[in-house]
Amino acid sequence: MVELSDSVKHIRDNVHTILGRNNDFIVKVINGKTEERLASELIGEMYVQMKVINGQTTVAASKKLKNLIKDYGSFLSLVLLLLTLIKLWSK
Repeated sequence: MVELSDSVKHIRDNVHTILGRNNDFIVKVINGKTEERLASELIGEMYVQMKVINGQTTVAASKKLKNLIKDYGSFLSLVLLLLTLIKLWSK
């Protein structure tokens, strides 16, 4: 729990710094949002981005590539089978 409160304090300090207020307790409001709300939205966006990055790991990419190759391989086999049947029927 100490880690979490330290992280929140660090984020609050960074938001204060970004908004131009360092080490004071004035809550700025930007478009009706307090600093805490802006910070929580930023954390949410970072979480979404991390999920996207995790979805693009080499393991996930290799699985996608395998599935893609299987799909195209099946399609190519079907086309070759049809061409073979057409060639046999044309004789």
